[in-house]
Amino acid sequence: MKPQKVIPMKMLNKFVCAGLCACLGIVLLTGCSAQQNKEPDFSNVKEVAELSSLECYYHNVVRYHKDAEGLLSWTTIGEKNMWFEYDGIVRMGINIDKVTISKPDANNAVTITIPEVEVLGHPDVDTDSMTEPVEANGWFTGMTAEDKKQALKDAQNDLLTTAQNDTQSKAQAMQRAKDLLEQYVKNTGEAVGKSYTVKWEQVVADSSAE
Repeated sequence: MKPQKVIPMKMLNKFVCAGLCACLGIVLLTGCSAQQNKEPDFSNVKEVAELSSLECYYHNVVRYHKDAEGLLSWTTIGEKNMWFEYDGIVRMGINIDKVTISKPDANNAVTITIPEVEVLGHPDVDTDSMTEPVEANGWFTGMTAEDKKQALKDAQNDLLTTAQNDTQSKAQAMQRAKDLLEQYVKNTGEAVGKSYTVKWEQVVADSSAE
């Protein structure tokens, strides 16, 4: 009987390690190849755009005036005046339905189309911050619940106008939106083994809607 050749244990360990390393290398290469070929998923862009909105706080003053009516219209007896201060919150951001992200081009550049910043929703008047109204009414005249309701409506309209003309806050909201969207694109790229750069395009205003 021909004696069997015995492989030393140290050499056997080397063979086993070499085999494991080869298998691991194949798995890693396969994983990297699959990761690099994977398409980026930008499906959460609307959620990111919504998170980019900015809450702006304003302090404003309301001056309510109502002339006397009816037989007293020529006098100041029925005249109503009220003055008060309040704090309000306005949410600024971009319309998430108008945000789009393109597929990466040959240079791994991704184009984000973004609209102008606008006031989102209706201004919120903090009723707890409203000061006690100062009234200066004519004789035998007082503010009714309807008058106070109208004054609050005027306050919200005034707050809306103030926010719409606040170019500084709008610029801050736009920068915040761009920073979050750009970081989102880069993180998505890293998840598939890519390094993306971002290009920006502005949504063209629809003149027919004006």
